[in-house]
Amino acid sequence: MAKIEGEMSFSSAAYEVLKTSETPLSPKEIVDKAIEKGLITTHSKRPAATMAGRLWANKRFLSAGNGKWKLSE
Repeated sequence: MAKIEGEMSFSSAAYEVLKTSETPLSPKEIVDKAIEKGLITTHSKRPAATMAGRLWANKRFLSAGNGKWKLSE
């Protein structure tokens, strides 16, 4: 899917959401907050699965257990 002008990648949006979160979040929570903030839009049927893949593939993020993610220190 092509990126829309002015929108962030899922990884960049996750970083922006997690840097302001006081607690670790699930991929679905990250997607919901990113959409709410206007950071991303998606037509995917499974955006949380896409987000989970981006989180696993990027060293800026760490699994906090129980399906939740946080920024690496």
